[in-house]
Amino acid sequence: MADKNEIMADVTIGKKKHTLIVDEREGKGENDTFL
Repeated sequence: MADKNEIMADVTIGKKKHTLIVDEREGKGENDTFL
């Protein structure tokens, strides 16, 4: 069960990274604070 939670966290991190890249491309520096 713990393994499943770790995988879910990995997916969330990957999604956040993706959003960060998209925001940076748009020129939004607010996402930098989210990191």
